[in-house]
Amino acid sequence: MEGHMTTVLVPRGLAYARHLFQTEGGLAFFKGLAPSLFGIIPTRALYFTAYSQAKQFYNSVFRYESAAVHLASAVTAGITTTTATSPIWVVKTQIQLDTRPGKSLGPRRCIKRIYNLDGLRGFYRGLTASYAGTLETAIHFVIYEHMKKVLSSNRQRDLELTECMFAAAAAKMTASSLCYPHEVCRTRLRQNVTRSERRYHNFLQTLRVVWFEEGVNGLYGGMGAHLIRVVPNTAIVFFTYEAVVRILGSGRDC
Repeated sequence: MEGHMTTVLVPRGLAYARHLFQTEGGLAFFKGLAPSLFGIIPTRALYFTAYSQAKQFYNSVFRYESAAVHLASAVTAGITTTTATSPIWVVKTQIQLDTRPGKSLGPRRCIKRIYNLDGLRGFYRGLTASYAGTLETAIHFVIYEHMKKVLSSNRQRDLELTECMFAAAAAKMTASSLCYPHEVCRTRLRQNVTRSERRYHNFLQTLRVVWFEEGVNGLYGGMGAHLIRVVPNTAIVFFTYEAVVRILGSGRDC
């Protein structure tokens, strides 16, 4: 059936990696790479631009450089970026979740399939879960800014880039662990199935179904692999961002 996904019960973690390699081969670990590479640069660029602009505005509304400023700026940047780039990540997720035998699902075929099935709305499936995920980004930035203040207290110089990198990694680890269930809900909402096969319809309904059917394990399934991916990625991104800001001579970080 078109859009049908075969459900296979397999162990998690390394056992699942072995299962994936045995059933789909080494290329399975690179499914969705094309849209990821296409989307990561504009997504990051848009996010940091929106965050910087929002922070300038909120500094005139709230106490200068307060937690409220960082929280509001992160949420604003997150919503802006999520709305603008949602189609890229929907395509990436559906390519990764496709397990049908035969010709692999490439970006072009995936885009056509999404449009034929749901129209333009299909490219925004899971958007409510992504909006919920802006809370993770907000928590991350609040912790990150606080850690920078703590690390730089009683100093007469800027933080070392490696210290910024450590602060970013620690903040991301904490924020992602607290907010991980939204990742599970978003992925399930973006499953490549026909309308008649769908069990998940919106963020809160998906959260309830996963909780009642699978409990805590369901809401946090795959978190280890997720952290292995996002924590080093975030550390490198913030290291690069801080370095570029200093090279351009802005006089201060973030």
